Amino acid sequence: MAFTCVDFGMQQLRGNNVVTCKNGHWSSKLPKCIALDPLNRFDGSPPIKFKLEQGSHAVTPIGELIINSSSTLHLYCLFPRKKGQPVWEISSKYRYYPRSWTKYTVPQLQDVDAYELTVSAAQPEDGGFFHCVAPNGRRTTLKIIIKEQPSDVTCEPFKNVSNLRVFFASRHHYIGTTAQFSCANGYRVDGAQSAMCLSNGKWSHDPPKCQALQCPPIVLRDQALLATVTSYKHGGMAHFSCLPTYSLIGNEYAQCGASAKWSDRIPKCKLITCGKAPVPRNGDIIGGSKTSYNVQEVVVFECKHGYMLTGHDYTVCQSNGNWSTLNTQCVPYCRFPGKPEHGDSTSPARPYYLAGEKVVYYCTSVEYRLNAENVLECLPSGQWSRNVPLCLPINTKHSS
Repeated sequence: MAFTCVDFGMQQLRGNNVVTCKNGHWSSKLPKCIALDPLNRFDGSPPIKFKLEQGSHAVTPIGELIINSSSTLHLYCLFPRKKGQPVWEISSKYRYYPRSWTKYTVPQLQDVDAYELTVSAAQPEDGGFFHCVAPNGRRTTLKIIIKEQPSDVTCEPFKNVSNLRVFFASRHHYIGTTAQFSCANGYRVDGAQSAMCLSNGKWSHDPPKCQALQCPPIVLRDQALLATVTSYKHGGMAHFSCLPTYSLIGNEYAQCGASAKWSDRIPKCKLITCGKAPVPRNGDIIGGSKTSYNVQEVVVFECKHGYMLTGHDYTVCQSNGNWSTLNTQCVPYCRFPGKPEHGDSTSPARPYYLAGEKVVYYCTSVEYRLNAENVLECLPSGQWSRNVPLCLPINTKHSS
């Protein structure tokens, strides 16, 4: 029997990696896999992780790493930099391999210190033993083999199984390649979760079967509630919504879970209303105000005496429970101040004037002149800036 650790590089095999049965007895005790600590909290051997560029790899049953020639291999010796400098020892004397400190992401620990060694455009001569030796002398070793292809033995692809999905760790089914099994939405795996390609060209496990799951029907007791269900099988989604004048109370989506139960309760619908309508300053609501209004209900405004309405004279209760934008204003205005005897305004008289608008006067006869400023301006108070000037005879003005 050949042994290797499941978590390659993060565990160290203690004992013989090959055990033989002789005369009814094993040649040695079964080995153990010891977890290695990337933070080196117990002064143990450092873990080694790897990353391969432009190539494929395989792990043999006895834990040897086989990679494609011409690919680039990055080896990471995980060791805290503050505890000292680890050393890479390599059996191959083919060439020098660059080394540098970097970071490596380990699940649950995130980024940890790593002393990296890079083998660029790997050749068969680069193969051999790569040891990462900690300052205390503890070491971890990887045996690396470089070939045109990682293995001469491959496993056949799995036959099609209804609703089964197979994900391979590598596009080539070499020795050591793993296959992960999952089922389509609405099904669960009944059997092995994974399989490994063995040295005899067989997979370690047969593919599992996929058993269908189904959640109970969605029953709508709320007349304003609507539901759309993609599937009642595992992974299926139910989408809930309400009629236009209602709001949803609860979750909009529910999913059919692996235990054939919906993830959330069926929500409810509540009638949407708007609160008291906003009233413009110096204005009122025609017909009076209410505390609550239904969607699409309209409120119409009017202005108090002495004020004129500008903008829209209404606002609408919207489907989100808010009133439409209020651009209504009640502004003071001035009435036409009149015309002096023997005089007139330069523009026709109007029934009202807004603040800032002006009236310009002149005398209709050359025998008369204005006795004061000829421009009146409507003030924000609704009053004119001055009285209407008089047109006085020229001789009277001179005599005065």
